Amino acid sequence: MYVYALRTGCPDGWRLPTREDFVRLIEITSENDYEQLLSENEWNLRLYSLDESIAYLTSTKVESDRIDFSTPWYSYYIMDAGWDKNSLYVSMGTIAAPRGFIRCVEGGAYERKMLSPSEVAVDSVVDERDGKVYKTLRFGNQLWMAKNMEYAVGDSLIDGEERSATFLGLSPTISTHRYDVGRRYYWNELQEACPDGWRVPSRNDVKKLLNAIGGGPGAAPLLSKDGIDAQDIYGFSALSTELEEKDCTLLHYVVCIHKSVFTRFWTADSADGTVYHWHLGQYDVTFKPTDPADYLPVRCMKDI
Repeated sequence: MYVYALRTGCPDGWRLPTREDFVRLIEITSENDYEQLLSENEWNLRLYSLDESIAYLTSTKVESDRIDFSTPWYSYYIMDAGWDKNSLYVSMGTIAAPRGFIRCVEGGAYERKMLSPSEVAVDSVVDERDGKVYKTLRFGNQLWMAKNMEYAVGDSLIDGEERSATFLGLSPTISTHRYDVGRRYYWNELQEACPDGWRVPSRNDVKKLLNAIGGGPGAAPLLSKDGIDAQDIYGFSALSTELEEKDCTLLHYVVCIHKSVFTRFWTADSADGTVYHWHLGQYDVTFKPTDPADYLPVRCMKDI
């Protein structure tokens, strides 16, 4: 069925899937080149040509940047499917107008299986090297710092007045100063960033944290202190490291409004000359390759 409004289409007792519903569907069916999605006896996804791409609507809204309307304007998440070099790709995207195919789902929305905030023990630790105090959070047998490292190593610099323009890619304005994201380090400075007994996490360390809170899909708001959907339910307090300039006003100085875009932290992993960071977008936490010359913050952790 092709629909033009999200309020139409599903019969009584059924509903339009959320973004989380589709993310789980993709996870479950991604093995064997999405054989379950393509099977006529199962999900029966039909793509009739190699040039075709189709969108399935979700009920999950995304705040739009459009400001020329007197009423709020939203985009919606979609599941996008198509062919890429004769292989099926399935991914999540957004669409400005609620228009596309629908698949209805029966039952309640997907519920994350995750630690409750009351199960996460809160404490603190002092970095004996410089006396700085860091809040800590215990997720199972992992202990994580709930603040970015501030220990001075080599060319590492603290975010704020001295580097808001150069390293955030913005004009120097007072609005960037509230982003207390600690120091940013080069890749070759990571080994000295964490105190004795602590380490820069590997991707497996981060995956273990994410598994404790229900997986990477949908995890970013749970760990983020700013951003459109930020909830920070555990007090992990991840602050955006990448901002987008939205509007500037010239007073006695330039004052700009900036939109949080995403957060990046180093991992300790490298392979074949490639290094990786973990990436908190608006919704998901993923891993991406990066340049060793990048300046990124660090969250230290250890096993207990």
